[in-house]
Amino acid sequence: NIAVQYSNLFEGVTVTNVSDNVTLSTSELATGCGKYGEEIVTLTIRPTEIGTIYDTVTIHDEATGLTLNIPVTVHTQRKTQTILWEDSIETIYATDEITLTATAVNPIHYTSSDSAIAYVDEANKLIINAIGNVTITAHAAESETYNPAELSKNITILHAVPVILALPTVEPVAYGVQLTNDMLVGGEANVEGAFAWNTDLEQELVPGEYNLPIQFIPDNPIFAALDTTIAVTINKSKQSIIWEQDFSEVYVNDTLYL
Repeated sequence: NIAVQYSNLFEGVTVTNVSDNVTLSTSELATGCGKYGEEIVTLTIRPTEIGTIYDTVTIHDEATGLTLNIPVTVHTQRKTQTILWEDSIETIYATDEITLTATAVNPIHYTSSDSAIAYVDEANKLIINAIGNVTITAHAAESETYNPAELSKNITILHAVPVILALPTVEPVAYGVQLTNDMLVGGEANVEGAFAWNTDLEQELVPGEYNLPIQFIPDNPIFAALDTTIAVTINKSKQSIIWEQDFSEVYVNDTLYL
């Protein structure tokens, strides 16, 4: 703003400037013939590039020939841009499908602290490769009128949990027979993997009905192993009698011990 104080001036005092990047709030002062007062002239700066704008504001009274030149120098700087990023991705699962939505005045691109864990593709989709912690940074590009900006988010990627579609089955097992994984027949999950006993396979189980712990172990390491149980029947073992004595020839007074 320029404060212009005046006294005893005729009507028709003009205010002009030179630069096209500067606009004045008025082109004429309302001096009111013979009056005293002050009027504020507001300069609106509209820079087209970063740098320095030089201008001259001229106040001229046609009646008296009075001219006052006021030099104006304006240094323009790049604006600060703010990145808006509302994605809640602090803790996610490895199978989550996420497209990042950070925005700013200028275009956004993303970088990863560890692309072996996760990175962002050209469509702004988060590509997850492994379990762990990673930092994704959104960068707003620099331009003629805006400074660059960046905003980071720390992400913890957790194992995805498989879904068991069908449990395996086990044929009745005789007492004393060790449980082995090949006894687990069938079973299905929504990802590739295998079922295994999750117990001490050498423990002695007396005949009876049991719910024994098993585990589904996915082939893909981004999935967690999943614990469950299956029903197992332990039967009594069959026993055989061994009797090797020969009684084909026995005499009347023989004493026999069985």
